Amino acid sequence: MHGNNGSIDGDDAAAMRYTETRLSKISSLLLQDLEKNTVLFSPNFDDSEREPTVLPSYFPNILVNGASGIAAGYATNMAPHNLSEVLDALILMIKKNNNITLQDAMQFVKGPDFPTGGTVMGVEGINQAFETGKGKIILRSKYHREGNNLVIDEIPYDVIKQDLVKKIGDFVDTNPGAGVREVRDETDRTGLRIVLEINDDSDFETVRKLLLKNTPLQISYNYNNVVIVDKQPKLLGLIDLLKAYLAHVSEVFLRKTKFDLDKSEKRLEIVDGLIKAVSILDKVIEIIRASKNRSDAITNLSREFNFTDNQSAAIVDLRLYRLTSTDLVKLEEEKAALLASIDHMKKIISDKNEFNKELVEIFSAVKNDYPTTRRTEITNETETLDVEIKKTIIEKNYHI
Repeated sequence: MHGNNGSIDGDDAAAMRYTETRLSKISSLLLQDLEKNTVLFSPNFDDSEREPTVLPSYFPNILVNGASGIAAGYATNMAPHNLSEVLDALILMIKKNNNITLQDAMQFVKGPDFPTGGTVMGVEGINQAFETGKGKIILRSKYHREGNNLVIDEIPYDVIKQDLVKKIGDFVDTNPGAGVREVRDETDRTGLRIVLEINDDSDFETVRKLLLKNTPLQISYNYNNVVIVDKQPKLLGLIDLLKAYLAHVSEVFLRKTKFDLDKSEKRLEIVDGLIKAVSILDKVIEIIRASKNRSDAITNLSREFNFTDNQSAAIVDLRLYRLTSTDLVKLEEEKAALLASIDHMKKIISDKNEFNKELVEIFSAVKNDYPTTRRTEITNETETLDVEIKKTIIEKNYHI
């Protein structure tokens, strides 16, 4: 991305004429093999061209990047998840022939993994969301203590930093007993940093709990995993989401393999024809020269030497210098490679174990090419943020 793409402070992106973008490397996996008849195409809004109804996607984009809203009146709210963890769960599902439990999957997929980091408090909400597709999790900022100051290092997903700082300031202004002297946003190019200066006579733990309870330093995130499966909106848990994606990518890979097989078989036919033509080159040239036109030459070659129409067309379309300089050894090498490739693809199509092995290799390669470190911490701990009122009362001297 070049130009103003908005910011964590809620700034809008600049108009398209001021910015430029290029797809990241991993996004090519969404479009890979689109030209190989892997997905269905349908007319666009004005029937002027055709567009894919779904992308091939060699990684589960909806789980990894999350989603918010489907349009057409359906609401969805799916958190982002860690790419490496999701791929590990998919590999296990393939190896176990789809027979895995939620506990098996959660050995790898620990929970949501937000790009802004933070800490998820407790696993009960995660378990519920992964089981039913609906659930609420508590997402907390990451912070540390410097002297008597509270320093915020990461804030919850979808929280705008500028609004957060303002809400903390508003809370402090309306609650003098909160014990915060000053709020400073010290964020720079090295990272996010919000400093809350706490009064010397205030209790750090009390102030911390008050801020977490009354500001967006801690928020709840609600899962609502509504997705389109078989042209119908469905609410799915983690296992069903993985199965739906696996069914999709299996169909994509099967169609891609059949497309490549057909292409290789057609090329093998041509190579066989060229090998045969080289061995009778003088006769082939003589027939072509005696023919009236291209169509006549194709017909004559097919009749005289039992070439197929495709082989005859390929020979006729070759320029003469290509035909006379064709290397027979290279053609034989290409034929051997094509035969091996065709045999392998036929095995993939007919043998379920070989098919699964190929899928595992694809996912393993994606995982190795795009290693993803978890950003969001998952903790089993939950914390009540109740504060005794007397601890927030300010002592003042009055003179009558």
